Amino acid sequence: MKRKLFVYLFLSILLMSFVVAQPPFETQTAEVDETINVFYPKFNYVPKDIGFNLHLHISNATSLIYDTGSCFIHIYDLSGNHICEQWLDKDSNGLEFETSISAGNFSQIGNHAWTIQCNTTNEIGSASGVFEVTTNGNEPPEGTEVIFFALLIIAICILMLASLLGIVYNMINWSLDGKDLTINISAYLGLFITYIFAETYLVNAFVDDLLETLISIGALTHVIVPIIGFVMFLFRSNLDKYRSNPNA
Repeated sequence: MKRKLFVYLFLSILLMSFVVAQPPFETQTAEVDETINVFYPKFNYVPKDIGFNLHLHISNATSLIYDTGSCFIHIYDLSGNHICEQWLDKDSNGLEFETSISAGNFSQIGNHAWTIQCNTTNEIGSASGVFEVTTNGNEPPEGTEVIFFALLIIAICILMLASLLGIVYNMINWSLDGKDLTINISAYLGLFITYIFAETYLVNAFVDDLLETLISIGALTHVIVPIIGFVMFLFRSNLDKYRSNPNA
């Protein structure tokens, strides 16, 4: 009887030890609330080779976050490579975050992607999107505008070529007059005006480079050379008049 009582007592103690036993350690995982909202000015297009000053606000469900928050921005190029990674500073107004993105990050025409990450001690949030770098920061035209500029550029090129051939012909025959000079300078001015409109509305790097090249060449062929030819024509005309009537 005593032996059975001893066995029952031993088993009871053993079972109680399993019930009240504690693990040697416990693991805890801190839960992060993804409750930060990122507010930023949305720009779909930015101008080429011009820096950008980014300002943004972050908030949770109850208020704006400033003192305890931090934000970081990533910008990617057309190949998916990082072209910018930098922290945002806290603005002196005590309300928002800011950073200046240098012009070198906007040197490539075309689409780019960006991601903004913000966090506090126990909150995180993010925003992402795309933007396009254009020549002047405006939306590239489509359809009718492209056709119009294409026809205008072709017409200007034909006019400049015709006026150049006319200048060469008249200079060879010593018959260049004020009318020829006016036509050539007018053609050059038409080219320059076309370039201004194309740079403002067409937003095409190839067309801009083409027109800039034509402007550089046209300054010589349609302004300087015709003026020189016109002066030489006047000089020769006066000389011929003097020779034909030296006593006049």
